[in-house]
Amino acid sequence: MAAPRTPPLWQADLDRYRTICEHLQAGPAPRPPAALETGGCLLSGRPWLNPRHVIAEFEWPVQRIGPRFRRKQPDGLPVRLLVFRTVVGGVDTLPGCDASVALIDSLARRRVCGRRQVAELASSLHDSRSVSDAMISSNEQGLQRGLLQLLETFRARGLVLGSLPLFSDVARRQRLAEPTASADNPPP
Repeated sequence: MAAPRTPPLWQADLDRYRTICEHLQAGPAPRPPAALETGGCLLSGRPWLNPRHVIAEFEWPVQRIGPRFRRKQPDGLPVRLLVFRTVVGGVDTLPGCDASVALIDSLARRRVCGRRQVAELASSLHDSRSVSDAMISSNEQGLQRGLLQLLETFRARGLVLGSLPLFSDVARRQRLAEPTASADNPPP
């Protein structure tokens, strides 16, 4: 009689990853607000983060586990993934780093334009020296460029769904759309 086969060491992480994916797929697809501009400027508008996302950390590279995966030990560094529901109903992942997680946290909490979020986050990360990612340069402008690239990558993949105009932009558009008083159009 054969002894029961023990599951691979990575099985618990893979099961947790699958549970996250199933949970994201089971819920409704993200419904952007009516004012969302999918191609809008992420710098002058407020980037709108996909509400159906999870930041997860694993011991094993679960996104690469498959029939040919033969690793016996994890790398020793945690694997951080940004897992999110796409608008068309699938689930996608992006690798997570300190800067991307900080950017997602900022997008989720703050209601300001992307330019301000990127500038303030770059300053904060640069001052704290808490970021050790390869994308991070030694100066703040390089950090801002890296964060802008992340923001564009997030939009291209569906983690950021577009931008919302800020209240001041909406008020300015309304003023521009109103007819102005002139000789041909006297005030009421």
